[in-house]
Amino acid sequence: GDLIEPGDLARGLLVDLASFSGGQVASSSARRLLELLDYDPATLLARSAPPRAAVASDVSIGSPLFVELLDAALALSPSLPGPGSVGSVAVLLAMLERAASGSDAGWLAGQVLGAGTTPAEIRLAAAELAPAIAGGRLGLPTWIDPATDDLVGRAERGEIDPVIGREAEIDRVIRILTRRTKCNPLLLGDPGVGKTAIVEGLALRLAAGGGGPLAGCRIISFPAARLVAGTSLRGEFEERVAALLTALSDPAAAGRVILFIDELHTVIGAGSGGSDDRTGDLANLLKPALSRGAIRLIGATTSGEYRRFIESDPALERRLEPIEVREPDTATTLAILRGLAPRYGAHHGVTYSPGALAACVELSAAHSPSRRAPDRAIDLLDESGAAARIAGRTRVSSSWVGSLVGARAGLGGPTDPLVARARIDEQVVGRGAAVGELVDLVVERRAAPTRRRGALATVLLVGPDGSGKGTLARAVADVLFAGRMIEIDGAAYAEPHAISGLIGSPPGYVGYERPAALVEPFRREPTSVLFVRRADLLSPAALALLLDAAREGDLADTAGRSASFRHALVIASVDDESTRGTIGFGASASASPLRPGTPAALLARAADLVLPCPDPDERGLIEIVRRALLAAAADLGVAVGRLRVTNGLVEFAIRSEHPRRPPEARRAAERTARPLGPAIRRAAARRGTIVLDAGADGPTVALVPRVTAR
Repeated sequence: GDLIEPGDLARGLLVDLASFSGGQVASSSARRLLELLDYDPATLLARSAPPRAAVASDVSIGSPLFVELLDAALALSPSLPGPGSVGSVAVLLAMLERAASGSDAGWLAGQVLGAGTTPAEIRLAAAELAPAIAGGRLGLPTWIDPATDDLVGRAERGEIDPVIGREAEIDRVIRILTRRTKCNPLLLGDPGVGKTAIVEGLALRLAAGGGGPLAGCRIISFPAARLVAGTSLRGEFEERVAALLTALSDPAAAGRVILFIDELHTVIGAGSGGSDDRTGDLANLLKPALSRGAIRLIGATTSGEYRRFIESDPALERRLEPIEVREPDTATTLAILRGLAPRYGAHHGVTYSPGALAACVELSAAHSPSRRAPDRAIDLLDESGAAARIAGRTRVSSSWVGSLVGARAGLGGPTDPLVARARIDEQVVGRGAAVGELVDLVVERRAAPTRRRGALATVLLVGPDGSGKGTLARAVADVLFAGRMIEIDGAAYAEPHAISGLIGSPPGYVGYERPAALVEPFRREPTSVLFVRRADLLSPAALALLLDAAREGDLADTAGRSASFRHALVIASVDDESTRGTIGFGASASASPLRPGTPAALLARAADLVLPCPDPDERGLIEIVRRALLAAAADLGVAVGRLRVTNGLVEFAIRSEHPRRPPEARRAAERTARPLGPAIRRAAARRGTIVLDAGADGPTVALVPRVTAR
C-alpha cells in the first residue's frame, strides 16, 4: 500500500491539536507554538485534504521523507528541556525547520512558511515555549506554568538574586529532602527573615549543577489557592489534587520534582469550601503521599501560623521536619547587601557607597524594629536607589540614606536646637528653660538611635490644671515630629477593665475588633509623640503598661501585633494643684515636691526629665492675651502681618476678665475681639495696617494707611 508521508503525519498532528482539551502538556506546547505564530490548528485542519484511505487503514510503513522527518525530530529532542521520547513539539519543530531550509517537510510546513513566517520567528517562538516544554517533560498538569513556577528554570535564566549567608540552612534542606522518609522540610521564621530566599538558594545550586543527590531536580512553586481556583463543583478540587499527585508519581517525574508551598498553613481547610468537614481539604489529601515519600515538599510559614494551624493537626505535623530560620546578624545582613548592591544599582542606574550599605543596615534596624532583617534593609537599599534615580543622582551615600529615612519616619523640623527652641517658643509662653531641656534631650537621643533601649525619651510635666502642659506637648509635636501626636486621657482608663482599650480585648470579648488605642497608632506611625494627659489617674494596670512600653520600647496587643516606641517621645502630664496657691496677678509661684507613693512619683522615677509647669506669672498672662487677640483677629481671614495689638487693648481684656490661668486668658481675648469682627472685616478690605486698640469707650479698630515712598 501507500507509504506514510510527512503530510499524513501533519494532518494527524492537526487532528490532535484541534481536539486538544488540556490533558496533555506536550500537545498543549505544540498548540501554543502554532498560536505564537498566529495559526489556529482547527483552521489549518479545515484547509487540509481528507485522509487517504491507505493511511486510514493499519499502515505502519513510512516513506523515506517520513523517516528523515522522524530522525530530525529525534535529533531535536535532546535540545528540548528534560529527557523523554519524541513528542509533538519536536515533530512540529522538525517540520518547520526542514521546510525553512528548503527540504520537503509536508503540507503543514508549507502552509506556515508560505504565509510569510520566517525561520527566525519560529526559533523565537520555540524559545518562548522552552519552560512549558520542560513542564510537559515532567508530566505536570497544565495549570502549573513552568515559566514562573519552576524556580530552577528562573535561576538558570538569571532571574533570582544571589543568596548569601544561608549555606547551613540550604545544606539542612538538602539533607532532609534526601531522607528516605519524612523528607519534607518546613521553614519556620518571622516574616522577612529569608525563608523563601533559602529555597531560591537551593534552586541556584541546582541550576549550577550542584545539590548532591538532588542534582537534576526541579523546584515547582505554587500557592495552595491555585489548586482551588476554578473548582466550583464538588469533586473538581479532589480531581485536580489527584492529577497533581499522579503526575508527581509518574516515572517521568518521580524523584525529580520538589514542590514548594509558601504559607504552608493555607493547606489547612483549602478545598473544604468553608465547611467544618475537612476530609477533602488539601492537607488531608496530601498526607498519604507525604507519609509514603511519594512526593517531596518544602513548606514555609511563620512560627505563629505553625502553632495555630499545623500543630493542631498532629498527623500533618509529624510528616514535616521543621527548620528554624533565624534573623541574620548585622555582619551577615551587611554581606547580603554587598551581594545584592550590584543588581539593585544596575536597576536604578546608581552605585552604592560602602557607607550607604552600612547605613541601610543600621537605620533600618533603628527605625523599623518591628520588621526583620534582611528584608527591612533590602527595602531601604531599594528605596534609596529609587529616590536617587528620581533625583538624578548617580551615587547613593550614607547621608542620602539618612535623609530618606528621616523624611520617611517623620523626623521633621529643624536640626539646630536653637532654631527648634525658637519655633516652640512661638507657640508657648514662659517655658524657655523647660523647652531648652526637652529639645536638647530629643536631639541627643536621635543622634544615637541604636545605642539605647526603650522609648526615645520619657518626660513628665507637673503643674496645675490649665497651666499649658498640653500646649507644650502639641508644640513639641508640631516642631520636632511633623505634628504627629497620639493623645490619651488617663481618666478614661482609671478602671482596671479599661486596659482592654489600650491593648485590645481578648478573642470572644466585646471590642475584639476595635483597634488598640496604645498599639495600633504606633504600628502605623512609630515616630510620634505619645501625650498621656492626667496620667496620675491611670489604673495601676494601665500605668504599668505605659511604663513597660517606655522602658522596653515595644508593646504588643492581644492579637500579638507589636508596636515600636523606640522613636516615640512619651510625655505624661500630672495635675498638681499644690503649686496653684495664689498664682496670677499680684502672686508668686511656689513649687512643692511630688508626694511619695503616688502614681506621679512612679512616673517621675521612670522619666528621663521632670519639668515643672506652674501657672504663668503676670508677664506670661499678658503675652498669652496678646497672642490670643492676634489669633482671634487672624481667624477672620486677616494676615497676622497686617495686625497690631496695642497694650491698651491687652490691659482692657485683663481688666474685664481678671484671668488667672492660660485658658481664662484666652477666653478673655476671644470675648474682647468678638465685637470687633465687623470692623476688622471692613478694614481688611482696604490697604494698610489694622490697629486694635482700646479707648475710653472700649475696644476700637483703626486703619493706618500704607505710606508709599516716592
